[in-house]
Amino acid sequence: MKRFFKTVTYEPSGFGFHILRGGKPIKTPGGHVITAPNIALAQAMQQEWESQGERIDWNQLPVTRLIGGGQTLRDDEAQTLRADLAAYVDTDMLCYWGIDARLQALQTQHWQPVLDWVRTRFDVTLLTTDQVIPIAQSPQAHKVAVHYLASLDHMALVVMGQLVPLLGSVWLAIALREDAIDAQAAIAASQLEEQFQATHWGVDEQAAAVLSAKAQSTHALAKVLLMLGQALRVC
Repeated sequence: MKRFFKTVTYEPSGFGFHILRGGKPIKTPGGHVITAPNIALAQAMQQEWESQGERIDWNQLPVTRLIGGGQTLRDDEAQTLRADLAAYVDTDMLCYWGIDARLQALQTQHWQPVLDWVRTRFDVTLLTTDQVIPIAQSPQAHKVAVHYLASLDHMALVVMGQLVPLLGSVWLAIALREDAIDAQAAIAASQLEEQFQATHWGVDEQAAAVLSAKAQSTHALAKVLLMLGQALRVC
């Protein structure tokens, strides 16, 4: 779509802010007016629309797509998404350790603090293994994850829906949302094995580019989570 507007502004509307392109509110492809829940997200959306070139690239509008996706997510879609994310409990990356002692030392440094935090925060001890055979976590671990995901509103759920697969861990994503770790720590933990392999076996440029893109996406999603958490303080 060709850019047809010169100015991008925002204005209060109801419980949030509308982003205006040339005085007209931004809508989803389905025609739903997108409302930023607070001024921090309104400013982020304004900035990414102002940075558009002669043609609109929706891939360069991540905040707008996340907010619009959260506002148009149906209850049945949210239920399915929650179930998909809860399924990570038994396959969570943090629970599957390497057999190399050097890798295990790094996992102890980056993963164990998150596992300890989960035990303290939720009273759940996650099982770990260094074997390839899948392990089943306790019913309590599943119950905690399901309950936590059920507590998320649609907007936060959409962000977590991208963050969990990106990190390979529902617990890392929860720790990031709870401010128990920052984005850089989450990225380091999620890319630990790939970085270990690169250190000992050499860097694959294509794989490195994929990891870099994942890191950028994680940072962007973490910023949106932070801004969503500011809703009551900013509005």
